[in-house]
Amino acid sequence: MLKKPSELFFAALFFVLSTQGDLFAQDARFRSPLNGGSTVCGFNSTSCYSAGKYHSALDMISSDKNIYATNAGKIVAIVPNDLTTNNADHNMGNSIIIEHKAINPQGAMEILYSSYSHLESFSPGLYVNEAITKGEKLGVIGKTGGESCAGGCWGVHLHFEIKRAPVLHNPSGSGQYWGYMPGNAVNYGYIDPAWVVSPTGLTANGNDYAYWEFHGNSNNEGWSLINWSGWSVNGGTLFLDPSGNDPHIKSPELYVDASVLKYLKFSMASNAADGNGQIFFKTASENDYHENKKIDFTVQNNGQFKDYSIPLTHEKWTGKITGIRIDPATAGVGGTNADTIGWHWIKLSQNP
Repeated sequence: MLKKPSELFFAALFFVLSTQGDLFAQDARFRSPLNGGSTVCGFNSTSCYSAGKYHSALDMISSDKNIYATNAGKIVAIVPNDLTTNNADHNMGNSIIIEHKAINPQGAMEILYSSYSHLESFSPGLYVNEAITKGEKLGVIGKTGGESCAGGCWGVHLHFEIKRAPVLHNPSGSGQYWGYMPGNAVNYGYIDPAWVVSPTGLTANGNDYAYWEFHGNSNNEGWSLINWSGWSVNGGTLFLDPSGNDPHIKSPELYVDASVLKYLKFSMASNAADGNGQIFFKTASENDYHENKKIDFTVQNNGQFKDYSIPLTHEKWTGKITGIRIDPATAGVGGTNADTIGWHWIKLSQNP
């Protein structure tokens, strides 16, 4: 049988299941980290800080306090507010830094980092090296950080940066800067975030980030879970109890190149009554899950984990892929804990 404590599983029953975040246009453009709102301090300005230093970011506010990832990427740092060290770090408070692979106007790829600072709180379950999808919720706007102020000296806002070089947590003595610098921000590798998220700005290559490893407890990493009576994420595994007909999971919105990623790979264990599995996908030109974009595979349903590598050899696997759906069984009986299904990891890959 699939190894999973029943008490852990049933503690997670009856969650409302949906994708994380507010996923916007299904293309590779960078989006704003906020829904609506306005900028209260611009990029490269000297008017935002009493010492007259250049501002490396946009300071943004919005009535919607949620903060979203601007594009597909990987979390490289989660920095809790620490007033004992933040003076060396320009007082950014609770911060998240995401690595992106962006396509510049000349068509070349480059590494960029988006950083989100002064957060009141982080979204539960986030972890370093987690693959993040565009529009995934990162946290809530706050005012953490500030010149040794226990309650925060700044007003509530998001400090949002885009940088060409890694933004280090403790740059003291390293030549790296975060927040403010004594010279023009562009000279330190910063890019105007307003341009990056504009229609004429950069696009991203999400190919290298199309993987999910479920290391964050209670974090389903943006997958939609359909026709399940309950689920849990613990110890690096996503567990589900199928219920009714056609149980399946759907990936977060993607924007990956079908000519590069030609295999769907995952580690899965199944106690389902049947071994009938199906893969559905959607594309930029046919943005729906339909029988005309389906690949069948055989499920090993003995409760043991197995690594699958499914070649995506289908005439419609072309252009930009915007989503993957996995149907691991025809039906399930909810609440029994007898036909559970689990995944250690899922990824799209260039190689078998």
